[in-house]
Amino acid sequence: MGSRTGRIAATVILVGSALTAGACTSTDCSAVLFLDAVVVHFAPAANTDKLTTIRACAGDTCAESALDPTNADQSIPIPMGAGEVTVTVTGRTTTGQQLFAGSTTVTPIISQPDGPDCQSAYLAKVTVTRSGVSPTS
Repeated sequence: MGSRTGRIAATVILVGSALTAGACTSTDCSAVLFLDAVVVHFAPAANTDKLTTIRACAGDTCAESALDPTNADQSIPIPMGAGEVTVTVTGRTTTGQQLFAGSTTVTPIISQPDGPDCQSAYLAKVTVTRSGVSPTS
């Protein structure tokens, strides 16, 4: 009876090892959540010294974000797909005064930081200058 218990235990270990080995062969993906987003780049000449809030729209879906004055690139999560999208960006001061508004058509790029077998996100990149909003090249 002791030898039968030994064989059962060995079988369980082998099955468990086979299942674990199969799970480890996939690409290691980070636990970071990647979201579709409009990425707004502020050119150095853009008038942003009084800017506190930016609102971005990708098609009919909009989101607003507080401006991080230490970062020239602001990422605003907005769901979108792979197709061409009209991006509108509006900047306001703390009192609500509009400093700029503009729109442009952008084809979002796919971002796959952990590789093609992991989560991906679409990014619509635009640049704000004194003369308006344009696709980021």
